[in-house]
Amino acid sequence: MSTKGPDPKVTDSELLQAVMSTNEPFATAKQVAEQVGLSSWRVRQRMSQLAGSGDIQRSQLGNGPYIYWLDGSFNSESET
Repeated sequence: MSTKGPDPKVTDSELLQAVMSTNEPFATAKQVAEQVGLSSWRVRQRMSQLAGSGDIQRSQLGNGPYIYWLDGSFNSESET
């Protein structure tokens, strides 16, 4: 039986920790998915929920992937 909502096997804290553990100041859903063992699609869903609640920041790179970062660790608008 399928249920809606977060996957109980991977906590929000584990997702946020995966973002923090990358070598960059941000992470993609693919990077997080590889660390926590969920599909990229499911990670995007969960990260969207976290962004909606203000736990994480996100921005889309043009028509490409979204990137995710914790508040204050990265600014998607670089000064030139």
